[in-house]
Amino acid sequence: MIRKITGLLVLISIFNAALAQQKASVAILSKSKADGVWLRWAPADPAAWQLGNKYGYTIERFTLFSNGDMVPGSQTIITPTPLKPLTESEFDKIAETSDESAVLQEILYGKDFNTNFSANDLGSVLSQKNELENRYGIALLMCDLSVDAAKAGALFFKDASVQKGSRYIYRIKIATETVKLEPGVVMVNATEEKPMQGLKDLKAQFSNKKVTLSWSTLMHKGVYSAYYIERSTDGKTFKKLTDLPYVHMSEKIETETAFYVDSLDVNQKTYYYRINGISPFAEKGPYSNIVSGEGKDDLTGLLIIREGKVLEQRKVKVAWEFPPIIEKQIAGFYVSSAPKHDGPYTDLNKKPLAKTIREYIQETPYNNTYYTLRAVDKNGVEVARSFPYLVQIADETPPAIPAGLTGSMDKTGIASLTWTANTDKDLLGYRVFRSNSLKEEFVEVTKFILSKPVFIDTVNIKVLNKKIYYSIVAVDKNYNPSEYTAPILLMRPDIIAPAAPVLTRTEVVKDTIALAWINSASDDIAKYEMTKIEKDEKLSRVMLSWYPSAPLTTYKDLSITPGKTYQYRITAYDSAGNKSETKSREVYFEPGFRKAVTGIKDSVDRQNKKIILRWKNSEPATKCIIYRKVNDGPTKILITLEGNIESFTDTMISANNTYIYKIQPIYTKVVRAMISEEVKINY
Repeated sequence: MIRKITGLLVLISIFNAALAQQKASVAILSKSKADGVWLRWAPADPAAWQLGNKYGYTIERFTLFSNGDMVPGSQTIITPTPLKPLTESEFDKIAETSDESAVLQEILYGKDFNTNFSANDLGSVLSQKNELENRYGIALLMCDLSVDAAKAGALFFKDASVQKGSRYIYRIKIATETVKLEPGVVMVNATEEKPMQGLKDLKAQFSNKKVTLSWSTLMHKGVYSAYYIERSTDGKTFKKLTDLPYVHMSEKIETETAFYVDSLDVNQKTYYYRINGISPFAEKGPYSNIVSGEGKDDLTGLLIIREGKVLEQRKVKVAWEFPPIIEKQIAGFYVSSAPKHDGPYTDLNKKPLAKTIREYIQETPYNNTYYTLRAVDKNGVEVARSFPYLVQIADETPPAIPAGLTGSMDKTGIASLTWTANTDKDLLGYRVFRSNSLKEEFVEVTKFILSKPVFIDTVNIKVLNKKIYYSIVAVDKNYNPSEYTAPILLMRPDIIAPAAPVLTRTEVVKDTIALAWINSASDDIAKYEMTKIEKDEKLSRVMLSWYPSAPLTTYKDLSITPGKTYQYRITAYDSAGNKSETKSREVYFEPGFRKAVTGIKDSVDRQNKKIILRWKNSEPATKCIIYRKVNDGPTKILITLEGNIESFTDTMISANNTYIYKIQPIYTKVVRAMISEEVKINY
């Protein structure tokens, strides 16, 4: 019996949903039947299974009102004595009539439960599991296949004391206080029994002495835990393929399709298949739809394209070989073509060509065309395919010159080119060429042929040459190049400052500062500015600007002050706003004289016989010379006053005379003011 088990890894997958919703030690399934409520449960793991076998299971029931509230005092322990597996001697009685119970007895009480079977038996599945896990899994499978086994293993209970139309909650727990375990809980409506669903999507794919059956398990999750697969040769009398049902196995529990592969004795013979599911309560569901078909001989390598001949006006004749002796196994041929070896291929005929035909003529739009053939059976299923066959048409016609080439370049030197896509059917792509001058040879900048009419280039912008040219060439699949497009000009962003002007002269000439310079040698100058810097006052201002169209090379600064230090800066700006500058040496302007004192105020005190003079020095003086002339006499130095004097009182005067005064402050040993204008006083 054990040797016929075909699957095990997902035996308790039906219980996964209940276990996932709560951290329970027991997962429960329920079913409302005519004779009561059926309960089936499974321990969460081998450890919980061992505890359940040792201590047993306690079942409690709670009655609910229609609104979902619990009926007070309705708690009932319906298994006062915990349910435990039968003893070994008790198993002996039912093992005679139940193979599943016999296996379960061996699992529970056998000392040497051997799982090392041949590759076709249980060992191929269980080889990576330890003995406890193997016992646990097979025990649950036996309980799925037989209610008698489930009862004997203490994993089934029928509550016949329920009332129809009532709602109940059942709580099942392992009867031990030694280990704290969460019980399993399920709610049941004691209604009429619902019929089991049948499977309606069984499919079959026949091949060489083999058929692959498949069906969806999505709509039957939680309903069926295994399936019986039956086969017939006349579509009427079906026999099970195995004594034990097929258990859907997958490493991914969430898979939605089950597969089963059956071997066929011969090909070209019709076989029929149907399946029905088995629930965890060991109930068989309705049969599925019936599928049928015939095995097909392996025709690989028998369909061969022998010739692809180019005729006139781009027509190609494809000829092939296929053994006439096996024509009865096919319905015809499809011829497919593609511009590339790996496709995609397109069928050239909408209906299969007759199975006796061995050639096909097509007008191809491509110079390089790949052809394949497919032989199909009466159901349209492919049974043979040829290798791709290349047919080349001589092509010396280049593609059209690309049109609409445009481009732009940003401040970082990224050039973007676009153009109109060619409409040539055999176009392979485009190549991009670049040059710094129309007098130089263009150099390709694409590393591979472009498939789209777009190109991005990175350009060195730290060069003096601002111009860069681009041209495009189209290439067909025979690598014929088109003519170059007309070059387009892009301007590199200007980040290089212009050449600085050169100051050739900065000197004092009398009461001016004379400057001379050479303007920038760059050819993209936009304007110039001259800035005067007063070093003593730490001031600067633009005093002059000019343009290349009206160039200046000399200038005399008249607005200067003796005793001040000056510096001049000439700045050149190019059209991009970059600038360069040059500075003169510092020039100290000192002619030795200052402006004469002005605004001299005088007053006469006739009572005290005094003439008083007052003025303001332009800067602190070390002494001051007073000149005086009386009437028509000569002008003589009247007195030299020491210090920063700004007033003088003349007491050496007499009536009826005209006095003329002049004032000259002395600032340093080498700097003095000019002699002031005359101040005339009649006394």
